[in-house]
Amino acid sequence: MACLLLQTGAEEARFECARKMTELESRKRYEFVEAMVSSMDAHLRFFERGHEVTPETRHQFTVL
Repeated sequence: MACLLLQTGAEEARFECARKMTELESRKRYEFVEAMVSSMDAHLRFFERGHEVTPETRHQFTVL
């Protein structure tokens, strides 16, 4: 009986450890994707703003 309780406790600890490791990997993946999306959004906004400004400055470039 005591052996069975020890075995059950060990299995629960093993599964808890595996669950924590999976949770950590998921969090790392999410943080990486979040950083990647943020970077892509910044690039998009930068080039979008440049595209908006180009027609306004085109006349100035032709004058020069």
